[in-house]
Amino acid sequence: MSVYPSDPHQIAPVFCQGICQIEKVGPNFRITICESRELPGDVPEIIVVAREVWSRDDLAAAVVQLQAALEGRPFLARFGDSEKRPELLS
Repeated sequence: MSVYPSDPHQIAPVFCQGICQIEKVGPNFRITICESRELPGDVPEIIVVAREVWSRDDLAAAVVQLQAALEGRPFLARFGDSEKRPELLS
């Protein structure tokens, strides 16, 4: 069974500059993702571009994936299965 979106090409990319906030909501974490822009008069504004709710296990898997990407290692898979650790894609 695939855990990927059925058509990822229809998901619009959203530019973001960072995480503004991480909150614990029950057993999950809500991550608020932001970017900034300048209003007229060089006034900075922070814009919320997404709020995502992640399970503890999926958030931990995302951290492992990020570390792998930063180190040039293969991308990992198997999100959504809290019983298994992420496995390498071949």
